Amino acid sequence: GTMSDLAHLKEVIAFWNQNPALWIFVIAAGFRNAGGSIWQSYQALFFDDLFSLELDSSCSYSYDAEDSENNSVESCSSSYPYCIDGFCNALNSTPWHAVGMPSNYFAQWTFVVIIFGGSLGSLLNGVASDKAAKKNGLIGRINTLSVFILISVPFCFGAVVFEYPYCFMSSFLCYAFGEGWQGVVLTCIMEFVPGHYRATSVGLGMAVVALLGSSATVLVPWFEAMFDHYSTYEFYAAPTMDDVTTSEREDVIYNVRQSGAIGLQRALQYLWPGFYLLSVVVFLSVRILILRAQEEHEELGKTGAVTRGKSSRQGSFQHQFHHFYGEEAEEEMGRLLLKGAAPGGGGRDYYQSTS
Repeated sequence: GTMSDLAHLKEVIAFWNQNPALWIFVIAAGFRNAGGSIWQSYQALFFDDLFSLELDSSCSYSYDAEDSENNSVESCSSSYPYCIDGFCNALNSTPWHAVGMPSNYFAQWTFVVIIFGGSLGSLLNGVASDKAAKKNGLIGRINTLSVFILISVPFCFGAVVFEYPYCFMSSFLCYAFGEGWQGVVLTCIMEFVPGHYRATSVGLGMAVVALLGSSATVLVPWFEAMFDHYSTYEFYAAPTMDDVTTSEREDVIYNVRQSGAIGLQRALQYLWPGFYLLSVVVFLSVRILILRAQEEHEELGKTGAVTRGKSSRQGSFQHQFHHFYGEEAEEEMGRLLLKGAAPGGGGRDYYQSTS
C-alpha cells in the first residue's frame, strides 16, 4: 500500500544519508546533466537563422517605420518589416554568430550529431566502463566516466565558437565522448546499493539528476545579460515606398543595430563545458572516498583487526560495504562471500573486481 511504499522510500533515503558518497555521486551526475540540458535547451536558439519568415506573405516594399502612412498593401507589416525576395521577414534577436544559420543546415547536422554521435558515445562509454570495472570495480567505472566527460569538454567549446561546418564536427565529437553517461551512472548506483534498494535508489538518483539539470537552464539569461549582446547587421532588402526612386525598385542596404547572439554565445561557452568540468571534479571526490575506505581497511587487515571472510580480499570487500552500506549489509555480504556468492547476483566477478 501507500504507507508501505512511503516507509520503503524513507528507509532508502535513510540508507543514503548514512552513505554520503551516494548523494555526492548523483550530484556529480546532476552537474553533467545540467551542462547537457543547457545545450539542448538553447542550441536551436543559438543556431538561429538571420531572419524569420512570415508565412503566406508577399511584398514589394519594406515597412516604413518613420512614416506609417507611406505604407500600402504591398508593404510589409511592422512585425515583419523587411521585404526580401518577395517575402516579409523579421531580423531574429539571436542569429548564429551574427550571420545566421540556415535552418536546413541545423536540422541535417543535428540529426547526424544526435543519432550517430550520441549512439557511438553510448556504446563507447558502456564498453569502456565494463572493461575498466573488470580491473578496478566501481573505481574503474568512475574513472572512465570522468575521463570521457573530460575529453568532451574542448569539443563543447568548439561547437559554440567554431564556424560552419566545424561547429557541428566538434559537436559530433562531443557527443561521441560525452554521451552514454546515463547508463554508466545507473550501473554505478545499482552497484552502490543492496539489491532490495536498487529500483528506488535509481529513481531517487535520477530525480536528483533531473532536478539539477532542469534548474541550471535558468542561469543562461543571467549570464547572457552580463555581456554586451548588441550587434549591427548589414543586409539587403527592398526599399520602402518613400525610398523608391526608380521603377526597378532595387534592393538597398540596411544597417540595423539590435540585440544579438554574443551574450548567448558567451553564456553557452562558459556554462556548458563549465558544468562538465564541475561534474568531473565531484566524480573524482567520490573516487577519493572509495579509495580512502579501501586504504583504511587494508591497514586494519594488516593489524588483524578484520576477521570476517576467508581472505584479505573478502575482508576488504566487506569493509567497503560497511563504509557505504552499513553494518547489517556488511554482515550479509560476509555470509554471501562464505557461500561463494557476490552481491546482486553479480557473482564472483564483482567481488574480484573490487579487490
